Amino acid sequence: MDGTIVFTDSANNFAYQEALLKHNIAASDSLYNKDRITREDIAKLFIDEKLVNSICNYKNLIYCKFLSETKIHTNLLRYLQSLKNDNSIYIVTKANKERASSIINYHNLNGVFDKIFFLKNHSNKYQFVIDSLNLKPDKTIVFENDIKELYCALLAKVSLENMFLVTMESQS
Repeated sequence: MDGTIVFTDSANNFAYQEALLKHNIAASDSLYNKDRITREDIAKLFIDEKLVNSICNYKNLIYCKFLSETKIHTNLLRYLQSLKNDNSIYIVTKANKERASSIINYHNLNGVFDKIFFLKNHSNKYQFVIDSLNLKPDKTIVFENDIKELYCALLAKVSLENMFLVTMESQS
């Protein structure tokens, strides 16, 4: 979901930067120059797992303050809405459930999707959903911003011509 239907990098980075400041830590240039700050980036900077958890927990707590920094991928949204009458539309995400739900609610996207799957701990989220819903992989279309996740879709037998890499540039 992050980086696919909604671009969230700015909100994410602002929340991490504020969380670091709350812990009296100035973000390094290496963090400011990243497209998206991740938990792994924070963990690389600090050995103390307790501190990393505290920073990340605070980031999640304040994330909603920055929802106005998230942007809908309007072209993709229009396309999904055009498919809605004849197809089921699902979000399959590894994003934090609370954060993802707040983004969906903020942008009034609830009516667009038939179901949302929050699958943070699944190695192949696409295989899980295809199996759970008894979907035909060759009739499944995947929009994804992560090459590794597209590979998982391929392993789940989604046909290559039904997979689309989504980028910020595809918004224009």
